[in-house]
Amino acid sequence: MTQLSTKYIEMALGRGESEENIKETLRMQGISEVDIAGAFKEIQEKKNAPQPPKPIQPTQPPKPIQPIQPTKNRMEYSKKSSKKTVIFVVIILLLGGVATGGYYYFNDIVRFVGLEKKDVYVPTIPVVTEPVVTEPVVVEEEILSEDEKRINAVKEAQIDAINFYATEGIYPETSSLEEPDFYCYRKEGTHYILGTTLEEGNILLDYDLDGSYVCGDVVKNCADPVYCVGPEL
Repeated sequence: MTQLSTKYIEMALGRGESEENIKETLRMQGISEVDIAGAFKEIQEKKNAPQPPKPIQPTQPPKPIQPIQPTKNRMEYSKKSSKKTVIFVVIILLLGGVATGGYYYFNDIVRFVGLEKKDVYVPTIPVVTEPVVTEPVVVEEEILSEDEKRINAVKEAQIDAINFYATEGIYPETSSLEEPDFYCYRKEGTHYILGTTLEEGNILLDYDLDGSYVCGDVVKNCADPVYCVGPEL
């Protein structure tokens, strides 16, 4: 019986096939009954043969117990940190002192060689300004002649009469004009005459009203040098 046939039988048995099916398969392959029986016998002897004892694995020696390291005291750690901080601060102060000393040393050198810009003090001279004296403006009063004063009075009375007529529809019966000037109320308020006396030769006498005018029960004469104005008849 070949080793191949034995392996086939072992594999077939391992798959759960029956011995009869295995034998029938072997017969179909042309294997004789003697070889088939010998193969099964060999397999059976292997099963019944005592199994060699498994080698005893040497036991591992117990691992040594590591000694428990004592935890660092927080106080010691704090002291070390404080020492580091103090050393760091001292280094910073030393560096700062060196930098400051170098700065002043450099300034001393600059002053020595005359490179530093020197400030020149320029005294401030106060500027004294004289007060501006504003002289009062003297407005010269216009000196009017007597004729100009009389004509201005007649014009003001005429403006009052016109304004009164614009609101009331008739001229006023009286006026603010004082004697010897006169105001002549005529035709029940539909007409008036204002008059004053000017000096002989005044050019305005050529452009005023002339003649006599009935003012109620009074007649006013406007012949030159009497200067008269009023609305057109």
